[in-house]
Amino acid sequence: MRHSAGSYLQALFLRDLMDMFKSKGWQLIDAEDAFIDPVFAAKPNIVPVGESIIWAVAKETGKFDKVLRLISRKQRNLRMKCVKLLALLLLSSGPIAVVRAQDLSSFFKNTEGAFVLYDLKQDRYIRYNEARCRQRFSPKSTFKIPNSLIGLETGVISDANFLISWDRQKYPPQDNWNQEPFHHWSQDQTLRSAIKYSVVWYYKELAKRVGEERMQKYVAAFNYGNKTISGGIDNFWLNNSLKISADEQIDFLKAFYTRKLPVSKRSIDIVKSILVLEEAPAYKLSGKTGGGPIADATYIGWFVGYLETKGDVYFFALNLEGPDFPSIRDRRVLITKQILSELGYLPRTLYIPEH
Repeated sequence: MRHSAGSYLQALFLRDLMDMFKSKGWQLIDAEDAFIDPVFAAKPNIVPVGESIIWAVAKETGKFDKVLRLISRKQRNLRMKCVKLLALLLLSSGPIAVVRAQDLSSFFKNTEGAFVLYDLKQDRYIRYNEARCRQRFSPKSTFKIPNSLIGLETGVISDANFLISWDRQKYPPQDNWNQEPFHHWSQDQTLRSAIKYSVVWYYKELAKRVGEERMQKYVAAFNYGNKTISGGIDNFWLNNSLKISADEQIDFLKAFYTRKLPVSKRSIDIVKSILVLEEAPAYKLSGKTGGGPIADATYIGWFVGYLETKGDVYFFALNLEGPDFPSIRDRRVLITKQILSELGYLPRTLYIPEH
């Protein structure tokens, strides 16, 4: 019973523990790499009762004598009682984040997708389809968030009203430019209008003016996904060169919102202002969609951002798949709003329930 209670408790918080290490700059590696590491092969001469092999190896180095001390049998018994009590409380306290995340499956039905929500105040995650939350995909137009920051920080664009003229010869109208949001593209754009209507040609021009060297520097500094921009300076975020997971989208958004990125407060404030989608007395919703092909007859749809409400900030990242763009265009936003409403963060009147 002693070991089962401890193991159960550890399993419940394993994801939180991994997130904590990642937030402090640790890099998670595959088990195969870990097993061949010299540290894994280290064996202590003695493992004191009640302590771990890691504790014993650290103790024998002599570097941690001030912080590593043997505990008494009474202390060990008290520690195990606490573990059992906490496990019992968790088992009897009803649904927790992991259970709630599994319940989100009804929103996706037969759709392949993933959803992550991070509560900044409570430092807690809710996930649907955890394996896919870790899987990387092309960011598509969600990369307009870092692209805007980089343009501002490098001085390529000056502010949200920076105008770039539409070059019809370079970017001729396409067959789908009579649809939303593409029918806005055939005109001059500012940074504010370009992100509102997701104008690809504006951001291609921006990226070319930034240049490959500076772009790579900032993508790496942002720790953005796989940090690969080898697919062409004006196309890498669209052609599956650059890839990012839903979990990593959250990491980036947190760093952006809390001003942990290596950019100025001014640049962050400008981008925050152009990301606002809805604002009401009770909440403010900010975010960016993205979408496009990732394989034959397979499109990915993204919606990432954050919701400010009730004195807290909730970061979210959703992706889903469909056979074409119309199949994912509206559903990525609708499903996100449905989930946020179901969790009690958005008013239910904002959508018509589908389930």
